[in-house]
Amino acid sequence: VNTREEEFKTTRQRHPFIIRLKTGVKSDGRLWARESRMIVDNGAYNCHGPRITSGAAGKFTTLYGRCPNLKVEGILVYTNKNYGGAFRGYGNPQITFAVESQLDMIAHRMGIPSKELRLINADVENMTTTCGAKITSCAMKECIEKAAGAVEIIKKEHTEETRQGIGLATMIHSAAGSKGAFVNFNISEAFMKMNLDGTVDVFTGAGETGQGSLTVLAQIAAEALGLPLDKVRMVASDTDLTPFDLGAYACRTTFMAGNAVKRAGDEIRSQLLKVAAEALEANPADIRMRDGMAFVVGSPDRTITLENVVNLAYVKGISLVSKGVFVSDQPPIDPKTGYGNYTLSYSFAAHAVRVEVHLKTGRLKVLDYVAAHDVGRTVNKLTAEGQVEGAIMQGIGYAMTEHIGFENGVIKNADFFNYRIPTALDVPNMKVMLIESVDPLGPFGAKGLAEPGLVPVA
Repeated sequence: VNTREEEFKTTRQRHPFIIRLKTGVKSDGRLWARESRMIVDNGAYNCHGPRITSGAAGKFTTLYGRCPNLKVEGILVYTNKNYGGAFRGYGNPQITFAVESQLDMIAHRMGIPSKELRLINADVENMTTTCGAKITSCAMKECIEKAAGAVEIIKKEHTEETRQGIGLATMIHSAAGSKGAFVNFNISEAFMKMNLDGTVDVFTGAGETGQGSLTVLAQIAAEALGLPLDKVRMVASDTDLTPFDLGAYACRTTFMAGNAVKRAGDEIRSQLLKVAAEALEANPADIRMRDGMAFVVGSPDRTITLENVVNLAYVKGISLVSKGVFVSDQPPIDPKTGYGNYTLSYSFAAHAVRVEVHLKTGRLKVLDYVAAHDVGRTVNKLTAEGQVEGAIMQGIGYAMTEHIGFENGVIKNADFFNYRIPTALDVPNMKVMLIESVDPLGPFGAKGLAEPGLVPVA
């Protein structure tokens, strides 16, 4: 068991980047040529270093992805320090901080409002980026308008000792996992079994790491079968019983595992519709299932409980056990050029913030924080908002207080007294806006959300 000091000195950290950007802009604000040179501190050993460098390059080319001329160079350097590992954002917070900071400089230099410059260059739905990423659902412009608008109406207050300012940043991230982070495939499976009492058991290999994924998957199963949520029992975290799932990374669980659960539910649903239609003497196309009941459209008195439908199905020898499989079928990224589609779906967001700066000391205080996120379809409002709120505080720590101090290769602040993380006293006034773009491939239009909340904070 590591002591706290050993944990600081021997385990993985986020990879530090040194980033040089060069950008050419048309007089109307369109980004015309962009160059990035990233020097990435790998630490003494390799853990995801090449992939994180590649991932940062991919995010650079997909955010404002219509720029026609791009050059990205990544240099991964071994150093005699802690080695870097995978951490929320996977190289995206580092490159986004650089891109969005420089975009503010460009806006200031050209006399264009920073919001307008971002709107001019924003990604849009059904576009293909210069490097081959296929954007399906996209509410990036709406996120920018909503976030900026919410902060702009807040009055800035200045005193003799302080000034207040408003900041804005956007981001893009994978919303359905990706190929290549660990292996060159992306798959999720789910099993489903109906019981005589009208309940359903859902077996999933998806990981519950506290983010509420099992609740979301249960909701998707309930929606697919027309059941109340309390009729769904989730079976997870036991590889003796559950089918395969690639894991909780790259915001893939809602999209990939959710689609697998929905497909398993759709298979059983089709069987239940046939049995209910026969019992109600109606066409299966006219049957609806909701709240544990099956009924005929236009004839609300002709109903039957799903519990009775299940019993009738088993009497007839109809199996109500199913398997759902969802596979990401996009071709792999070209290893020579880096061109291609990283994921089946992309998340977008815009964050806006009002901060106060003390003129003499430089002390920074976050006053108001607004985060507008394109979630595809909101499955669970409470957990979605909680994801973003937690990510904002994690990002505030990343930006303002957390720092590893090295001296001659040795960490000098290997404790939580000198390595400062935000506390409840540092939480600003936060507002989370969930924008629904409805993804054509996501389960009921949903897509991933977990990492994006951290990416633009700094």
